[in-house]
Amino acid sequence: VVKNRIHALMAKNGVKHEFSDLFGVEGMNFLREIDLPELQRIAVDVLLRQLESIDKEIEHVQKQIAVIAREDEDIKILMTIPGIDYYSAMIIKNEIGEIERFLDYKKLCSFAGLVPRVHQSGNTRWEGHITKEGDALLRWILIQVVHQVVRYPGELRKFYYELKKKKSTKIAVVATARKLLRVIYCMLARKENYRYERKALTESKLKRLEKTTC
Repeated sequence: VVKNRIHALMAKNGVKHEFSDLFGVEGMNFLREIDLPELQRIAVDVLLRQLESIDKEIEHVQKQIAVIAREDEDIKILMTIPGIDYYSAMIIKNEIGEIERFLDYKKLCSFAGLVPRVHQSGNTRWEGHITKEGDALLRWILIQVVHQVVRYPGELRKFYYELKKKKSTKIAVVATARKLLRVIYCMLARKENYRYERKALTESKLKRLEKTTC
């Protein structure tokens, strides 16, 4: 909202720029120094202070999350999956809670709303789209991870592309998210890293995590 208001003030005063990111370092310097009518200048300065305050608060929250993530072994295990950083791992762990509360992976998939809706008529039984009745945030983050993890070699990539040949991309993504959650269940229950872990990538993520806590 703050950024939109700044953009609106720039447009109102006919200010043009060539920054790819108006709110990067150079763009912010430009906004602080640009010559504007007095009232417009005051308005922009107020908005810039609000933006800086928001950025500092976000940085503070990210640091708090990183500190918690650094001490959680389950989060480190989840981070061995390509496409899962400490933030998405934190969301997954927070939504799942203790893995022991699920008797098996099927219960976890049902909790996430990633199981197909079952229809039955007489002796005929068929499965439809997923129920979407479970944890929406967990389901959302898993789908985001799928788009990343299928870029790397492994069973999830193979499963996704084989299914995509037969079904739509949307169906393939959701089915892969369900399979990913099954993998996550096994990893957390057994305290094991991802079978197709890319160690260099994991080390890079852990270094970023450590840096964020400083």
